[in-house]
Amino acid sequence: MTKNIFTYTGDFLFKSIDFSPGKITSNNLDFNPLLPLNDTNYYLTEDMMQVVYDKNITLDVSWFRSIKKFVVVIVQGDEPEIWMNPLFEKRCKNLKELEATLIEYTEIIRNMLAKVK
Repeated sequence: MTKNIFTYTGDFLFKSIDFSPGKITSNNLDFNPLLPLNDTNYYLTEDMMQVVYDKNITLDVSWFRSIKKFVVVIVQGDEPEIWMNPLFEKRCKNLKELEATLIEYTEIIRNMLAKVK
């Protein structure tokens, strides 16, 4: 049995992650991490979190029941087709992987923004 690295404080799970200079526009990652991640949990929805950045860059976190994983993507643009071909995509089977991916992807976005200036 793996030790749970999270403690539940009743708010955003990853509040220690610096998403700047982005703005969190949607956040459903405020559930109790001590509960199991499975199909029956009401708190797992497809639209879990979205952070928008300059240059039409979006970081998006979704839960897909069919694969029982979080999917984190970076897209750029505002056309509907961008969601079919993200710039980056990673599937995370647990909250530890999700946290590591969010940290990695926020750094990627900062680097993208720095190159555009």
